[in-house]
Amino acid sequence: MLAKRGRSVVLVDANRHPRFAIGESSTPLADLILGDIAEEYDLPELSPLTQFGSWQRTYPHLVCGKKRGFSYFHHRPGREFSNDEQHSHELLVAASSSDEQSDTHWLRSDVDQFFCQLAEQTGVQVVEGCRVQLGQREDLWELSQRELLATCDFLVDATGQGSLLAQHFGMTPAPKPFATAGPLSFCGSRAIFGHFENVARWTEVLREQGIDQTDYTFACDDAALHHILDEGWMWQLRFSNDVVSVGIALDLKGPPATDEESPAEEWNRILSRYPSILRQFRNARLVAPANGLQRTGPLQRCLPISGPNWAQLPHSIGFVDPLHSTGIAHTLSGIQRLVPLLLEPTSPKRTECLHDYSESIRLELNHIARLVALCYRTRKSPRLFHAATMVYFMTVVSHESRYLSGTHDQMFLCANDVDQQNIITEAGLRLQATLDAILQAPDNQAELERTCELEFAGLIAPFNTAGLCDPPAHHMYRHTAPRKPRWSDR
Repeated sequence: MLAKRGRSVVLVDANRHPRFAIGESSTPLADLILGDIAEEYDLPELSPLTQFGSWQRTYPHLVCGKKRGFSYFHHRPGREFSNDEQHSHELLVAASSSDEQSDTHWLRSDVDQFFCQLAEQTGVQVVEGCRVQLGQREDLWELSQRELLATCDFLVDATGQGSLLAQHFGMTPAPKPFATAGPLSFCGSRAIFGHFENVARWTEVLREQGIDQTDYTFACDDAALHHILDEGWMWQLRFSNDVVSVGIALDLKGPPATDEESPAEEWNRILSRYPSILRQFRNARLVAPANGLQRTGPLQRCLPISGPNWAQLPHSIGFVDPLHSTGIAHTLSGIQRLVPLLLEPTSPKRTECLHDYSESIRLELNHIARLVALCYRTRKSPRLFHAATMVYFMTVVSHESRYLSGTHDQMFLCANDVDQQNIITEAGLRLQATLDAILQAPDNQAELERTCELEFAGLIAPFNTAGLCDPPAHHMYRHTAPRKPRWSDR
């Protein structure tokens, strides 16, 4: 983008492409932003990536997956997955009306390499396999590895966790990075993940168990598939080469990881508690990364840093949890806002705008944390969890609709919408009251949960333009996202 506008750009990467990475699930909002970036900065190579159909036709060699929406399945330890005619233990939310317009999962080893090659083609100098040391001299940055590699008048940190700028300034993340409290407090999560082959389709497991799928609004494997567990939740993102990105996000309120149990042993122990999921993995084999399943510490972090000649992309500022597939869209949203600032001449006004940008990302991450907290707190009750996800979908549908109408100055997922913030706060209070009431009268749990569900529906009603919380839908939503524009037709 910067090179297209005549700037001299150096891209320095500590690793080399192709490489394993997660953060793979796109969304309608991500596609909208990517399409506008392609058009505004004369990067037509990006436009086909905004839809599954055009991606497959234009770049069949770039592996992606079809993502028709979001699917959720609730499990109980020691029991086979079960359901009823009301689909009480499952939720499908379509985000596109067809396979052609479907969102995508990005196989990052392919897609990141494609982006790197495109950067080179547009004039960016790319340096791979280079871990640099930062230095400052007057108004310039110096990047060195034994000897000086480059100087620049502006530095963008896209390193993600372990932000290079944070290291340079000697800053460490706070132990509680988000200002969530009370009913919306979020203890945090950690993850175990990898790429597998020969993972049975969930539809096959359901068919084996005699579970009817007639009402499904799309094939539930063509989605960001969520298995909701006592310990947290599992994600499954299926690519067109039948490799599946799989991970388990574990609530930090549960037992911590220990050196006595390897990542693979912990993984197998958790799967053994859920017979239907275990059946899905009966022939599965880990194919990446080469050094085995990865296990993280706490995923949550937030450390915004801004200055007159430096900035961070959102993932370098912080992260919450992958539950709502916010990563790609948030990064693209940050890029869309940051690049125009970098094209402006240096001035006190630009420095102020860079600070505002950094602060907005911090507020957005806190907003995401509140939405995630609502779902983590409800995950052991399918009815309450479904209601909590509707609050998230309210924010994303609102953002998408406003974006399509030309309102591009809003914060990510309407984080600066006071009315929606109040709705989330009130939802947290209603949830806490319900949980307290259930403790006092457990025999009334079903009725109390039903009342809370209706209260959530009433709260989001002023912004519910997608038919969310519709009882006749029985948790099967056919389409919630606005129709994507076709940038090639403009």
